[in-house]
Amino acid sequence: VVGLAVPPTMTSRLLNPKTSSLNTTLNTTGTPVAGSLAGVMTADGVATQNPTTITNTTRETVTYDNIETVNIAAAIDTTSPSAVITPASDPATGVPVVFNVVFNEDVFGFNNLDVMVGGTANPTTAVVTPIDGKNYTVSVTGMNSLGTVTITLPPGAANDLAGNPSLTASGSVNFAPNPTVVESFKIDSGSIQRSTIRSLTISFSDHVDFGTNALTLDKTGVGGGVVTLSVSASDVMGKTVAVITFPGSFTEFKSLVDGRYSFVANHALVTDPYGRQLDGDANGVAGGNFGSAFHRLFGDANGDATVAANDFIEFRLSLGGSGTIFDFDNDGAVAASDFIQFRLRFGGSI
Repeated sequence: VVGLAVPPTMTSRLLNPKTSSLNTTLNTTGTPVAGSLAGVMTADGVATQNPTTITNTTRETVTYDNIETVNIAAAIDTTSPSAVITPASDPATGVPVVFNVVFNEDVFGFNNLDVMVGGTANPTTAVVTPIDGKNYTVSVTGMNSLGTVTITLPPGAANDLAGNPSLTASGSVNFAPNPTVVESFKIDSGSIQRSTIRSLTISFSDHVDFGTNALTLDKTGVGGGVVTLSVSASDVMGKTVAVITFPGSFTEFKSLVDGRYSFVANHALVTDPYGRQLDGDANGVAGGNFGSAFHRLFGDANGDATVAANDFIEFRLSLGGSGTIFDFDNDGAVAASDFIQFRLRFGGSI
């Protein structure tokens, strides 16, 4: 802010050095367009006379209609703001791909529509989030392949406080997300019990597509075979969760029958949005099946593959109740018929 010194018969005023009209209304000879500079000088609402002469660009001598001559400092901002764009991580291994945008001065008017996205990873969308007047983040999504992600700020994507349009700027990063892995595998509700198993739930670290027989379950040992599966998959926050139930073979009352089982997610038949196979063994490289071996033994409350006294204590506490792991016939109650099945297995193991 620059002061304007005037004789006692006039009123002191403030001149905003970042007001672009001060520059844009001066012609090449330094003469202001009539009336325009007065509007700048009276931003405080106080009227004044128009200056008629400006002699230089840094320390100006202004004559007020040949009545009085005063000096003003004309700090004129004509420099366009610039920005530096850097990726938050390189390579980018997750979604969204985040860029940090840092301007060399405060700017305004920078939003989603001011960002152009491109690159071989085929991004589609950019979202601008302001941190302060100089610092912003740009989050990019929509990639459908591995490759580069670029963002470009065209000229005038933002303006500084003097109204100067920003210069063009761009940034790029290699998009190489980690291969998809299995984040969790739940047997029934996920507790340690193996008394009833009516579902399996497998969760992945990204959206995946399943080929035919991508998920399989086999009952092992004598009399074993392939278990018929029903798979219901949905995405939760962009990650696929598949709930598996058992509509056919090797089941009783919607639970697996007693026995040992082997579950497999075939890496070649589970693919991520970029066409890569599942990293089933979680070694950081696409490929390798995910597998889990488990058992079902009705009455096994603590998952130790036996039905013993500690399990009987749990059963007795549940007797007469509803919806527990000891409801063998899945009728909503733990009753005498369920105790018969428990007693048949008491003292046994698998």
